[in-house]
Amino acid sequence: MNSRRMGVLRHDWGVETHETFEELLAELPPRRAAFVAEYLVDKNGARAARAAGYSEHSARAIGSELLTFPDVRAAINAGLGRLINRSLVDADAAVQRMWDIATADVRELVEYRRTCCRHCHGEGFGYQFTTQELAKREADARLEWSKRESKKLDDVFVFDRLGGDGYDKRRDPHPECAVCFGEGVEDLFIHDTRNLSPAAAALYAGVKRTKDGIEVKIEDRQAALVTMFKHLGLIVDKQELSGPNGGPVETKVTYEIVDPAPIESAPTEHDA
Repeated sequence: MNSRRMGVLRHDWGVETHETFEELLAELPPRRAAFVAEYLVDKNGARAARAAGYSEHSARAIGSELLTFPDVRAAINAGLGRLINRSLVDADAAVQRMWDIATADVRELVEYRRTCCRHCHGEGFGYQFTTQELAKREADARLEWSKRESKKLDDVFVFDRLGGDGYDKRRDPHPECAVCFGEGVEDLFIHDTRNLSPAAAALYAGVKRTKDGIEVKIEDRQAALVTMFKHLGLIVDKQELSGPNGGPVETKVTYEIVDPAPIESAPTEHDA
């Protein structure tokens, strides 16, 4: 929030100013400035006067007197305006956070995907390798062939590429795949939390490594929705009172009979 917000607020004192709180505070003598700062904490003039260094014994009277000074009142007015603005900003931020948690798309954090199997895009739906995998497989096969003692001089190295290279597990399943029949394989994907939208960042509550893998934690979306519904007036808390063991509330009425006071006779003309 901009600390230079103008302190335009009319309080019960009827003081209005267009100077900032900092400017008004700087114009005050040190002890008056300290009094203003302390007064804004709990609106207690006597305590603020003591905290500002005024006499302990006359703090109440001094505090009351300081509150009548126009420069002190103007500074307090501006300070109250800043506190109100800050409270509104904080409240808006809290509501926005609840809204983000309640409406964020959890798929920005974690996705369940069905991607292609190893055969989907292979040559003739054969098993497909990545480029690095196929190169290593071929190098290993060539090494084994070179070590064969039974090979003849006219032997030629033959390598079966199966479905070839180019496998990319991010691709969609092939609808005519002869192995997975277009269903692909399941995969869980966790997104990089450094690149989340504001809503997804509010929903994200951390990760934990377990024996089964990584657990992604999220905030309670149901609680956030209830909070938002209450804020919008769509949910009203209903309270029911009951007696012991859930029974009706017992009502006990006690009557006390007292002797009536004697009725005085009206004064006579002589008595008057």
